Amino acid sequence: MALYNDMAPSLFLLDKEKQLIVGNQIVKLLMSRLKSWKRVDQLINGDLKIEDLVGDEQIHKSEIKIIHKQASLESTGTRIEVYDHKSPVPDEDAKLLSLERRAIEYLLSKQFREKWHFTKSDYGELIDENGEVVFKAATTDALEKALRYL
Repeated sequence: MALYNDMAPSLFLLDKEKQLIVGNQIVKLLMSRLKSWKRVDQLINGDLKIEDLVGDEQIHKSEIKIIHKQASLESTGTRIEVYDHKSPVPDEDAKLLSLERRAIEYLLSKQFREKWHFTKSDYGELIDENGEVVFKAATTDALEKALRYL
């Protein structure tokens, strides 16, 4: 799956116990989004790419990297917990105003990145031309979710 999605294979770098833990967490993520073993198999076998997933099925490469990174951190005594659940439909007071929505859309736009010479790193960070992090990893994912659900 990693090679089919332009990701460096890395499970083999972990010991067998961590491989099992990370593999199970990735399968849980895939099942929670794709909802069927058939879709998971299509993704694993390369018949479907991560970038082709949209809407509720959408998975970001950074989510898989976080799961892998968590296994590495646990060996140092650090733990990161990622909850993949959707909150109920927000009430009208929680919805974004059109001005707020446009502001977030602009932050995610190609126009914004080009104007400020920002690029995305392999970890999903937005970095400037000096390599300084402008948006930390998962910030753009969080903004996209806000647009989707608010």
